[in-house]
Amino acid sequence: GEAIGRERLRRLHAALDEIAPKKRIAFALWALEGMSPAEIAELTDTPLNTVRSRIHHARQELLANPSVRDLVGAP
Repeated sequence: GEAIGRERLRRLHAALDEIAPKKRIAFALWALEGMSPAEIAELTDTPLNTVRSRIHHARQELLANPSVRDLVGAP
């Protein structure tokens, strides 16, 4: 239901707040806005490999967080 959705979103936002801003921005644009790494690189004037690295590391940090692991594709 809607309450479950709100709780999942609250947990995700709390976990994202613990990630460094540059990684958080890249991850949010990719995962939440559906932008490609190339689009994010252009938007943020950041090298493509740097954007890919930030997304990867942000996802790893989220996967390490038990409260949101289920929201970011852990088995």
